[in-house]
Amino acid sequence: MKKYACAFLLAFGLGILTAYAQNWKITQSDNSIILIGEGWVKLLPGSGEYKSDEEYPGDGEDEYGEEQYVMMYNTAENLIVMIDEANQTYARGTVKDYCNALKSMQQGMDATMLQQMIADQKAMPAPKIVVSKEKGDPILGYATVKYTLESDTGFFEDKWITNDPRLNDIVSVFKEWLKFQSEVVSCSLPDASFLKGVPELSETYKEVQASGFELMSFQYDSEGTESSSEVINIEKGVVAPSEFDIPEGYTKRSFQEFLMTM
Repeated sequence: MKKYACAFLLAFGLGILTAYAQNWKITQSDNSIILIGEGWVKLLPGSGEYKSDEEYPGDGEDEYGEEQYVMMYNTAENLIVMIDEANQTYARGTVKDYCNALKSMQQGMDATMLQQMIADQKAMPAPKIVVSKEKGDPILGYATVKYTLESDTGFFEDKWITNDPRLNDIVSVFKEWLKFQSEVVSCSLPDASFLKGVPELSETYKEVQASGFELMSFQYDSEGTESSSEVINIEKGVVAPSEFDIPEGYTKRSFQEFLMTM
């Protein structure tokens, strides 16, 4: 159950950015990199990325698999690209193609188990989240607002969000990304109520997300698990157009074929 739910969240890359007018390179504290340009965003996973179903960390574990997957998104053309560098394969298609692949995989699941999962999710109460905010410390020279989100489920998160005019390009397209992300999540879940107990999918959380560009966050869940992220460098005009090409010699797979290998 936990593995199935996390796979949905991680597949959509909650909190990712896209931009088109300029190209940007954003480096985060886990060494992951976001490359933006040519209408695309390319996500290069770092040491904190989820990497392989076979190596999925159990409770109390923090190690990850060795496989790494590169993701690319184009909101203007409604496209998703997934790249497996280890096996030199990729999948490319529309959001509808991606969602249809997930639906086909869901149909292949044991029907009784799937219905039980849906029933469990429907019975789960939606979290109630209280939000407070105050002036935050500057990060990378950008002024921030610090948001604190606390849930009755034990979820807690601090976010430092900026609306610095120098990052207007990123802020505006980040909001465009959130709409794209919402469409992907909605069409890929087996039932509208699925994952309704996840704080990050609540309307309150989405409103905070859409308030600007997140530079840093610290999060704790009800089990005491801690996670954090921080943007440590932002560069403009350094990304070559070729970064958004499919590597030469890679074999194309359908989304369903690709997802089955993850």
